[in-house]
Amino acid sequence: MHRQFLMLAIIALVPGVAVHVLSASEPPVTLPEFRVEGTPWLYAKTSDMEILSRASPARARQLAAALVRGNRLFPDFFTAGRPLPLLLIVVDSPRSTVSGLQPATWTEANEQQWPVGYQSSHGSHVFADENRAVVATNLGTINELWLVLTHWSRKAVLAQRPAFAEWVTTGLFGAAGPLSAVIGVPRTITVRFPRLSWPDETVAPGEFPKEATDFPAFAVMFDSVRKADGMSPAEKIRFQFQTALFVRWSLFGPAKNGRNRNGYWVFAELARHGQATEAVFRECYGMDWPQACAEMRAYLKSKNVGMLEVRMPHAMADVPEAERMEFRDATLEEVRRFLGEFHRLRAAEAERNKAKEGTATKPTS
Repeated sequence: MHRQFLMLAIIALVPGVAVHVLSASEPPVTLPEFRVEGTPWLYAKTSDMEILSRASPARARQLAAALVRGNRLFPDFFTAGRPLPLLLIVVDSPRSTVSGLQPATWTEANEQQWPVGYQSSHGSHVFADENRAVVATNLGTINELWLVLTHWSRKAVLAQRPAFAEWVTTGLFGAAGPLSAVIGVPRTITVRFPRLSWPDETVAPGEFPKEATDFPAFAVMFDSVRKADGMSPAEKIRFQFQTALFVRWSLFGPAKNGRNRNGYWVFAELARHGQATEAVFRECYGMDWPQACAEMRAYLKSKNVGMLEVRMPHAMADVPEAERMEFRDATLEEVRRFLGEFHRLRAAEAERNKAKEGTATKPTS
């Protein structure tokens, strides 16, 4: 199989858009009360995004553009097979009158990943079901927004059917994943990715225990049904780190002998269609798995694991559809629809988390 054939296979494998129809038998969701006070809500839309905003149009457009740029970090087939139309709710106040929408804050976790001086717009609430995503953000006291956000794209990647294996989603978005949080540097074409760290607070930043590069066999590493939930705490940490290291080395590590860094995306896409074989891996990477492990060990020893700055003119380019958005006063029905979806999806996720915690603590017989 030639690499050209692999790329053609990708095109053939991209699934069509799935449509979710709510069943009449699904139980209703009781929503909390909310009031609309103070600054009027504004409304705007693009082909795949609707915005309800209490921020200035300029700030709302900037946030919308950042979410679109986040999608540009991924190949189209990672998000386009099952796109999630977006409802974006934007508030710009230290005090929110919308229940549960608190101002974004600068946290200790942010400080560990980014240099002092950057403020986080990761105070967002992000929810999704099978046919819609909601991103609700209170910009609070943030002065300069990040220009690339992956909130929306992450939900779109997780919604793909057939689903990506957990080694893909954890590697990209997990505790050590390079796509979990990024920064678009203002007035540049540079995107910054967080440093690679062992996801355990007891290990100092930049330090890696011996088991960090004790990679499993190919069949275990790329097992499509391997789940972190079934692992011990130590196994889960190693899984999070090794899948993230694999992403970082694949996308940003040395491309020796002409290795194509797009091989990661191709291999991940073929893997979700049941083609994660060693032969396919060799076609995508130009090497076998033991050689790839040796390359990753060398990459980790090089200490080239700090914050990355990558020139990405395509990702950082202007977003015309956001710039052209025209805002008008929102109708009461639009406000109810947006906030109703926000509360409904938040309640549904809380129920899922509650059920998940119950399963995790249930004693085994």
